[in-house]
Amino acid sequence: MEVFLSSFILYFLFSFLVSHGISIFVQLAAGLLLVATVSYATLALGKKVMAFSLALFLALVAASLLSWEFGILLGLAGIQFIFIFLPMHAERKGISLFAEYGVRVPAAVPAFFRLALRCLLLLGVLAISYVLLILLLSQLGLNDLSNITAVLGRIPLYLILVPALTTAFAEEIFFRGFLLRRFGILASSVLFMFSHVAYGSLTELAVAFLAGLIFCAYVKRTRDLTAPIIVHFAVNALSIAVNYGLLRFLVGL
Repeated sequence: MEVFLSSFILYFLFSFLVSHGISIFVQLAAGLLLVATVSYATLALGKKVMAFSLALFLALVAASLLSWEFGILLGLAGIQFIFIFLPMHAERKGISLFAEYGVRVPAAVPAFFRLALRCLLLLGVLAISYVLLILLLSQLGLNDLSNITAVLGRIPLYLILVPALTTAFAEEIFFRGFLLRRFGILASSVLFMFSHVAYGSLTELAVAFLAGLIFCAYVKRTRDLTAPIIVHFAVNALSIAVNYGLLRFLVGL
């Protein structure tokens, strides 16, 4: 439990740094706090893990001193590594843990088509839920999606592209694999919601919470994590295309 809480505090603090662009001195202090947090979290996992975590986040602090952009890139990479690495160590298993969580590659054509159908159905449920939620928030005067564009506008596309696309696998392993099994649907969804706090958008938090509930319900029912990973990837790719104007560019070709 301590490992989980410390790691999530780490993610929350880094999200705060990304969203607020505070002074380099505060970044340094927060970076040292991140190092202390990870050190405490990894004591239960052994000296090698602790040493790696210390090195990783000291590098994050150093990168932030050199360049805010480098700090973001290294931090995002480190967070994804933790999301994958912590469950493996907590469960005392290797990559076989992914299959246990429900990550499976279709071995035959029928299985491939079943997976494709599941992805389409899951994407459809997400899309309908998203539209209804946005309509509700708009009626209540709480739709602040423009905040997301403002935050992403401060981060160059070349920095956000790879982490945003690869995070689908890491987040599904952590939130719908590790956390769902240990803490249940509600806890996993709430923490997934707060992992999106960097956008400074109430709408984003609501959407993330709803998506977390849908993904968790799907995984609990089917024990399949492959479809959520694919759909999560597709949603992230579409979000990047919309927020960075790539969709208008592609349509205009």
